[in-house]
Amino acid sequence: MNPRAPLRSATLLPVLALALAGCDASPQRAGPGGPAARGAYEWPFGAARIEVHPLTRLVRDPASPGIIQIEAHVEMFDRWGHGAKDVGVLRFELYRAGRPDAGAEAEPRQQLVWTLDLTDPRQSSARFDPITRTYVVPLDEAPDWSLEGAPPTLLVQFTTPDGRRLTATRRLD
Repeated sequence: MNPRAPLRSATLLPVLALALAGCDASPQRAGPGGPAARGAYEWPFGAARIEVHPLTRLVRDPASPGIIQIEAHVEMFDRWGHGAKDVGVLRFELYRAGRPDAGAEAEPRQQLVWTLDLTDPRQSSARFDPITRTYVVPLDEAPDWSLEGAPPTLLVQFTTPDGRRLTATRRLD
């Protein structure tokens, strides 16, 4: 019998025990749609804040120059301020600036609403631009007045699957 065999077994046994202790026979997905979506666990890297990125702008539709689009860029951040991707529903509201001499009419007025369902991770990922780290959403048929006079304001609201609402605005100068 080899005198080193008991020593090798004594060394190998703790290493194997440590390796097996780290294994889980039924791993759980801990992201959106996994246990976090079912309640007990909060996904730490989901969106905690959104911003309407400065790349957001009014453009003429290249296919139809008479049609104005808003090329919206929405940026999401996790609780540590790092860029994030998430699933949920994006709602865009376009507000027309009121006339300063109009008294009660001076308040901005909501004119249009667009909604984009990003609850499917594939659709959410397809809208995400990895270069700008923003969700790029073309909003069709903005009104002609959006290019005239006082710039309109775009309000964006992101609703997460657990019902949290994150809101951001930007004037479209």
